[in-house]
Parts: sequence; structure tokens; C-alpha cells
Amino acid sequence: MQGDLWAERVVKVLCLERNTVEGWTIRSGALFLALLLSFLLLCRSRLGGRSARL
Repeated sequence: MQGDLWAERVVKVLCLERNTVEGWTIRSGALFLALLLSFLLLCRSRLGGRSARL
């Protein structure tokens, strides 16, 4: 529930501050974090798959 509220707040901030420097900073930061998380999850699943096979 808390995650949904946080996501809503982020979406509102991104929509409101679309054309401001702060909005772009927040958006690029969020994008970077999302990419980093997906990369880590991918590595973890690959390593987990390898160790499971071994």
C-alpha cells in the first residue's frame, strides 16, 4: 500500500515538474536506479541459475 502511494507521488512530481531542472534530475535519477535494479536482478538470476545447475 505504501509503495503505491509513493509511486503515485513520484508520478505527480514528474508530471508537475516535467519542464523544470529538478524534475529532469529526479526523472534521470529514477531511470538510472531502475536500470541498476534490473541489471542487478538479471545478474542475480543468472548467477542463481548457474549455481542451481552446478
